[in-house]
Order: sequence, then C-alpha cells, then structure tokens
Amino acid sequence: MDLDSRIIRSGLTNRCSQQPHFEISSVCLPRHPAVAYLVIVRRHLHIMETQTPPIEPTKASVSRPTAITVICVLGFIGAAFTIPLIFSDIAHKIGAWYPPYLAFSAVVGFVCMVGLWKMRRWAVFTYTGFVALNQLVMLMMGVWNLFALLIPGIVIAIAFTHLSKMR
Repeated sequence: MDLDSRIIRSGLTNRCSQQPHFEISSVCLPRHPAVAYLVIVRRHLHIMETQTPPIEPTKASVSRPTAITVICVLGFIGAAFTIPLIFSDIAHKIGAWYPPYLAFSAVVGFVCMVGLWKMRRWAVFTYTGFVALNQLVMLMMGVWNLFALLIPGIVIAIAFTHLSKMR
C-alpha cells in the first residue's frame, strides 16, 4: 500500500470521496497542509520516476592535476604582485611604454592562469605566445638571460604534458 492510499484511508482528510487521481486539484487534497504536500510530492516523484528515461552518464569533468593547480596559484600571486609594480618609479624609469606593457602582462598572465585553472587548451597556447613575446621584449631591452626562460619553460612543458586532458 503506497503513502497516498494510507493517508486517504487513515481518515486524516475527513473526505470519503477521495480516490487516487492522476491529476490533483484542491478538491481532492487533504485538508491538513503537510498531508497535502506529501500527497503532491509523492505523486509527482512517482510520475517522474516512471516517465523520465534513465540519465546516461555524461563525459566526466576533467580533474585538474596538482601541478597545474600549483602553477595557477603561483600565477595568481604573481599577477597580484605585478599590480603595484605598474605604478612604481622603477617601471617609469625603464620607459614610458613599460608601465602599460606591465599592466598588459599582468592581465594576460591572469587570464592565462584562469584558463589553465579551468583546464582550457587555449590557455596553454596563449601563455606560450605570451612567454615568447616577453622573451623578445627582454632581449630587446638587453636584460634577457637563461633564467628568464627557465620557469616559464617549465610551466609550458607541464601545461603541454596535460594538454590532452584539457578542453
């Protein structure tokens, strides 16, 4: 015996004419609000269980590797530390063009880290191009050295190893 039948037969409704119906109206609902709620919800759940097709498993969401998580957290921190440098005297001494370039670098770096955090392929390619542009700028300024390429190179290598897991 299902819940609807037990509620109706228990006498809680004080209505003798109530029979289970496929459509519920206020006339056939029990007078007590909690009992009426149970009748509606149980009947709705029963209808949904019998009429909805089984849900097929979808493509599982991609879990982020720990290395990518660490890179992103460090990248977010680096972008945050770049913001005060934009307004520093050191940036202005390098040239009038450098503070806007530094701001652009902070924004692009942040966007790339968000893309990596979300496991997006475009972030890997954008970050690679961004690093190439930064290397060119440093070379033209005469401040390039091997260590300027070391950390970004490691980040790019790790990102490309996980590229097949990205969307």
